Amino acid sequence: MKLTIANIKKSLASLGKSPGAIAKSLKARKIKGLQKEPGYCPIAMFLFSKFNKGVFVNGSFIEVGEQRTHTPKPITNFISTFDSGAYPELLQENEE
Repeated sequence: MKLTIANIKKSLASLGKSPGAIAKSLKARKIKGLQKEPGYCPIAMFLFSKFNKGVFVNGSFIEVGEQRTHTPKPITNFISTFDSGAYPELLQENEE
């Protein structure tokens, strides 16, 4: 998929409109990530799988490669919920 703001937004919208729907969608895609890690949260890992570029995600903006856009409200809500401990099935095990 070509890296454009429109494609980033389309990819994020495909996940769902609520934290629960987003979690279910990520689980179905076998996407996991780390809590409170902007480059390794499930949303970042999902976007990396789509665009194969460095990703940074927080509640305000999302950066994929050189593209930057505002974080959609459903994604912000998911990140907050995930970082608070919800959806442990999406938590990547630390490899030590």
